[in-house]
Amino acid sequence: MPPALTGDADPAIWLSESSRFAQSVAYGLPIGNGAGPFTLDAAYHSGVTSTAKERVSLAGARLGRLINAAHVTVRGDPKSRVCHV
Repeated sequence: MPPALTGDADPAIWLSESSRFAQSVAYGLPIGNGAGPFTLDAAYHSGVTSTAKERVSLAGARLGRLINAAHVTVRGDPKSRVCHV
């Protein structure tokens, strides 16, 4: 995952990104206005699945960066770490 994507620690930006993807991918064509029913084809499933996997991967990378940033070295020993959450 590129550091430029994982480096953003602002949850408001994460929410905005996810909302944009939901609107453009999950609720894009063939989903339309109204109650449906809607026919979901293989291309739709493929696109939604791919985007979901990317978003989960990015979330994991971002969470890992936050956890790593919360650790501090104890008494100068780089092997000893404490998490201050």
